[in-house]
Amino acid sequence: ELRWVPPETDIDPVCGMTVKTDKAKPSVHDGKVYYFCSRECRERFEAAPHLYAGPLANAQPKQMDPAHG
Repeated sequence: ELRWVPPETDIDPVCGMTVKTDKAKPSVHDGKVYYFCSRECRERFEAAPHLYAGPLANAQPKQMDPAHG
């Protein structure tokens, strides 16, 4: 039986925060699961995933939102 187990933590691709996957807001894009610290980061990703996943994502530095503390 094949079973996928998520990592304990991952990096939110929008803000760059480390998130615990069991508390994160997930989204799937191109067959990959992404984890987010908040609904806002997930919505930002889902509106423009090409900015956070793929070649363009590596070209843009992550900017921490002041609301993230």
